[in-house]
Amino acid sequence: ISKASNELVMTVYVITSMDIIDDLRNALERGVGVEIYLYSEEKQEENDAVLSILKLKDEFNYLKLYRIKEEMLHAKVLVADGHKVLSGSANFTFSGMFKNYELGFLVNDSTIAMQILTLIKRLKS
Repeated sequence: ISKASNELVMTVYVITSMDIIDDLRNALERGVGVEIYLYSEEKQEENDAVLSILKLKDEFNYLKLYRIKEEMLHAKVLVADGHKVLSGSANFTFSGMFKNYELGFLVNDSTIAMQILTLIKRLKS
């Protein structure tokens, strides 16, 4: 997130990490466009991180938030600048980032990144 210069696209099942919210704010302040695809259950209460994303959305018109309710969005993917892909099993939570035994991988390939972005952006329709 800290090295993105143009665009970040994220799919999020759960987010509670305020460190990630801070990183997103910093990216937005650098002018990076951000799209977040957030899984939202019907009766889910908003946590502090989600409330912070909503505030950022009001502050930065180039933050796009898509609430995914019709399908179970369980993917944890971050695509930066159309060529870097971070994907894995970890949620964007303290436990997911620092405590749990999770697996992730980083790919630096624009062809793969574009294929993944095509799949992610289908969630908008």
